[in-house]
Amino acid sequence: MNKIDATRSVLAGSEPAPRLLVVSSYRRPCGIAQYVEFLEGPLRQLAQVEIAPLPVDLLRAQSSYARRAAAVEFDKIVEQARHADVVNIQFEPGLFGQTPLAIWLRLRRLLRASRKVIITYHTAPPMDEQRVLSLRWYLSRASLSAVRARFVFNCLLATIRRNPQRFHHIVHTRREAQRFALLGIPADAITVLPLSFLDHEARASLDRPAARVRLTERHRSRRKRRSSARSASSTGTRGLRSPSGRFAICLRTITSSSSGGCTPKASRMARSNSPMCSSCWPR
Repeated sequence: MNKIDATRSVLAGSEPAPRLLVVSSYRRPCGIAQYVEFLEGPLRQLAQVEIAPLPVDLLRAQSSYARRAAAVEFDKIVEQARHADVVNIQFEPGLFGQTPLAIWLRLRRLLRASRKVIITYHTAPPMDEQRVLSLRWYLSRASLSAVRARFVFNCLLATIRRNPQRFHHIVHTRREAQRFALLGIPADAITVLPLSFLDHEARASLDRPAARVRLTERHRSRRKRRSSARSASSTGTRGLRSPSGRFAICLRTITSSSSGGCTPKASRMARSNSPMCSSCWPR
């Protein structure tokens, strides 16, 4: 019996499957929304899943009418979180609003209403020190993103450190896992879930050496057709790898104890040794 079957058998035992609320963008042109759509099917085999779509356009709007409408819609999501056993937040600061303070106030309400939380990070906390850059940079979208991420992550990490047993963390690369560990997150509460659309069966059926040769040839041919090295293409994958496997372990560990903590054994089972692509930011 593999890890997925074992988790399903436990969740299908005498106790009912946990009620899992996934808070994310959903069914819209967004990479995170597509990630959740691919994740939704396998998760429904493990838990009672409910999707809470974030009204991203309303949350980012600045008019008074839009703010009132956004408050009404977000109140519904907070109420759903109160009735869930576990809340999974697909976390990207830009999904929760435009300004750092508005993002954090909404996120804090959601965390306070949740019993146990699994956070999937699509943006890693910045580690670089504040640098003196040009005025053009400070007026750019990159500056807004950096300031927003720094403020929100500072508040979020401070909240997590006060009660770490309530939280489990999913990152996409081992480097991000190391970064969170340096920031004070317990290593046994971090799971690495690389990005790819392929499940176990699909990966097992691939002829990997032949596929590697084809990808290499395609990459070289594209480079030859382009005159500038800066415009050379690269190949990669995007989406979800083994969706039910590692997420099932996260769900099992966070619901297995009354405190919501994660055991070192379950954490070691959940870790991956395959770094993939980094986080995404909705444009």
